[in-house]
Amino acid sequence: MYRINTGRALRLGSVLKRHGEPLIDVLEQNDPQLRAIRIIATSNGCRVAAVSAVANALVSYQLVGRGEDYWMETAQSIAASKAGSLRDLAEFFQSFLSYGSRYNRLALGAKKKRVTRFLSSQLALELWEKPDSYAMNLRLLDERLARVMRQEPGDKTIVFAVKMYYYVARACGWSVGEIYGIPIPCDRRVCLVTLTSRIVDNKAPCVSRGDVAALMSRYKRLAIEAWRIVEEASRIPCIRLDALVWLLAPLAYGKDPAVFTRDARALTIPADSLAAVARELFLRKPCRAT
Repeated sequence: MYRINTGRALRLGSVLKRHGEPLIDVLEQNDPQLRAIRIIATSNGCRVAAVSAVANALVSYQLVGRGEDYWMETAQSIAASKAGSLRDLAEFFQSFLSYGSRYNRLALGAKKKRVTRFLSSQLALELWEKPDSYAMNLRLLDERLARVMRQEPGDKTIVFAVKMYYYVARACGWSVGEIYGIPIPCDRRVCLVTLTSRIVDNKAPCVSRGDVAALMSRYKRLAIEAWRIVEEASRIPCIRLDALVWLLAPLAYGKDPAVFTRDARALTIPADSLAAVARELFLRKPCRAT
């Protein structure tokens, strides 16, 4: 039986309130996905970065490699394409998804339709004409994008697209408004850490693949609500907590996160904060076969 462990969520939130902000600042600044957005913004401009970040986030699922590698591949390909219009981006994504990506090779028919739906929408045109138009109201972007894609606000790909637009705002130096209340994108890494931290608990000694799959589907609302409790207790928005969880998730397997492999000595990661947060995130381990 899966249930929210409110005590654990409040405990994690308390630790993050003390240690999370400086740690997340460093992790976000060195997030490979933010670096990918900076490549697009530098080479093609913030207009292209805003639209392509949302479009690519909508198809960033069922990858055959790491998300970090896929976003860097996409950024370098967009930069090389010199895309400078909505039509250019539409042509780029159709070609890229057909035969240009090493990492995005599954369910391509559905993904190309998703990109077309977004890029042909009034919302894409708004972002093209005024790229920073939603920087002060990310919750409105969540609602508008969900309507365009015929999904629910808070769905995984929708809130991930909002997060990547937030990264565009950071890369382009835009002011960002209120970002509390946007759910965390419940992908595999987030659901894994939700269970290793025991903020959602099923009393199992380790976290299996089946546990993660169950939390991603049948019990997704438990994960979303548990992280909402952490958000309130820590006063750190879920859209920022996602970077912490997503980037540190490899520690569950004893692996160095991608953000550390660039040049760990160059990162001013507060060691005490990292240790305190990691203790709370990884109370139990994945089962050996996970």
